Amino acid sequence: MTRSTERTVDGLTVRVDHELCSGAGVCRDRLGEVYELVESRAWIRDDAEFEGRRADLDMTETACPWFAIEVTTA
Repeated sequence: MTRSTERTVDGLTVRVDHELCSGAGVCRDRLGEVYELVESRAWIRDDAEFEGRRADLDMTETACPWFAIEVTTA
């Protein structure tokens, strides 16, 4: 599977800042269909669907203990 640190789908951009990410896994635990952990860093799955998930994505942004996730409207 391929993965990235920034992805835009369905008008939303999700970004994971690897300078801040500690690999705590809160994002993956809450929304594993979008995030995965590899080598202690969160990645955005390339097969992730964002449609209808704005509230869930915003929740992962808020829940990240290191403020490493950013969700914006594209």
